[in-house]
Amino acid sequence: MSFRRTTILFDVDGTLIDSVADLLAAFNKLLTAAGHAPITREEALPLLKGHASDLVAGVFALRGETLSGSALEEKVKLFRHYFEYPEPQLTAAYPGVVETLAVLKDAGLCLAVCSNKPQASAVRTLAMTGLDSYFEFVAGGDSFDGTKKPEAEHVLKTLEAVGAAPETGVLVGDTDVDIEGARNAGIPHVFCGYGYSTVPPDALGVDITIQTFNELIGVLRGLD
Repeated sequence: MSFRRTTILFDVDGTLIDSVADLLAAFNKLLTAAGHAPITREEALPLLKGHASDLVAGVFALRGETLSGSALEEKVKLFRHYFEYPEPQLTAAYPGVVETLAVLKDAGLCLAVCSNKPQASAVRTLAMTGLDSYFEFVAGGDSFDGTKKPEAEHVLKTLEAVGAAPETGVLVGDTDVDIEGARNAGIPHVFCGYGYSTVPPDALGVDITIQTFNELIGVLRGLD
């Protein structure tokens, strides 16, 4: 059976890779340095859908401190340093990701990343986990004049960057930001139930859910 949708856009964290352990370590270095108690994985998960300033502000809000302006900017710089240097130690692709991407690419599908991470950070993460060669283009939250998911423009411009029409596209992601971004752009979405969302798929109004990444091949073959 052939694929009717031929351009597949992917979120990164919680979809292609699991980076929670390294993110949590970076958050807790920030908090400890500021005299706060560390947070748990369960506390961190609801925050993992924004860009760095959202993450850092959210983490400190959990400990009763409001960050804004230059204070927030300083903490964001520290967070990026803690998270990126040295190389994240525990971040890795989810089981089945490499094999599934290889099948999709060999089938002639166009694969691209549509992330809210800074583009350089997304590219670096993909290279570190050995996934970079599968993607035609990597869009980050700073790629298109600051537009980000769930804005339709971010999704549509990612499709445009690879020369694809919206009617060929599908967005694969793990949070409400991904689902809403796909809806706003008028393309189907596939929800990764193994990812970081703390909201059940039913509450999100998800159409299609996968619990393992290798289920994606069959799902994409069934899409109109």
